[in-house]
This record gives sequence, structure tokens and C-alpha cells, in this order.
Amino acid sequence: MRVESAQAEPELRSDSRARSEAIIRARQEREAKAEAQARQDADYKLEVERKMAEVKAAADAKARAAAAKQAGESAKPGGDAKAAEDARALAILEGKPAAKPAAAAADANQKFVLQVAALTDHDKVEELRDKLKKAGISSFTEKTPSGDRTRVRVGPFSNKDDAEKVRAKLSAMGLSGRVEAQ
Repeated sequence: MRVESAQAEPELRSDSRARSEAIIRARQEREAKAEAQARQDADYKLEVERKMAEVKAAADAKARAAAAKQAGESAKPGGDAKAAEDARALAILEGKPAAKPAAAAADANQKFVLQVAALTDHDKVEELRDKLKKAGISSFTEKTPSGDRTRVRVGPFSNKDDAEKVRAKLSAMGLSGRVEAQ
């Protein structure tokens, strides 16, 4: 009997050690899961706080824009230019079309043209007009007051922005143009 008891004792120790190790591993896994969950919760909380800050900032910006717009509407012409500029900057930041300043509003009644060149040689004038036509840009000519040069012009445009867009296209073609009010 004593032999059997001697053999059983190491087996019991081995089983006890295995159970202890399993318990320790299970506890470590639970702690790791708890830490991961705590990190995930903290990340979620930070994300929620960030989104709340964005929403608050957007609401504040809209309120400032509305106040600036109201101030701009009630101001006399030439009044608070800073408020109008702030509202314009805010609109740009929000990705909305910017409110045009008072000078741009005055441009609404004007027409604009681009003068591309003023040439003395009729063949050069026709060559330039053909180049513009191939690029999809319609042009017209006008004699200078002295009559010795022919102006090659593009337009008219209803606003300066459209004229500037075509001017950029001319620049890409290697041509220059000057925006003029008509």
C-alpha cells in the first residue's frame, strides 16, 4: 500500500499544479480582456467627445455666420467690412459658396472681356483666332482708336470669375490675357 501511496502523491501534485496553472491562465485572460475592453471604451469615449466638439464648433460657426450676415444686412453700405469678411471666410471653411463682397456685387452689373493680344499683322490675328477656336474659346476683334492695331478679345463674360477661369485656360495654352470691364 505504501508503494501505491508514493505513486499517487506525485500524481496529485501534478494535477494540483496543472489546476493552479489553468486558474492563473484563466485569470490572466480575464484581465487582458478587461484591459482591452477598457481601452476600447476609452477610445469610444474620446471619439464621442471629438464628434461632440465638432458638432458644437459647427453650431457656433453657423451662429457666428448668421450673426455676421444679420449684421451685414442691417449695416449701412461701406459698414462693417470685418464682419462680412469673417462670414465669407467661414463660408469658405464650411465648403459653401462664399458670399461676394460689396465690390463683387457691383461687378454684377458689368460685363468683362479678356484682351489676348493687340497685333498689327492681320495674318497673326487670324492665326491667333484659329488657335482660340480650336481650344473652344470664341473670340472677336476690335480696331484700336488709332486704327494701326487689331485687338483680339474673348468674351464678354457676365462676371469676373468666369473671365478669370478662361484666363487660366489661356495661360495653360501659353497665352496671356488681361481682364477688362466693358
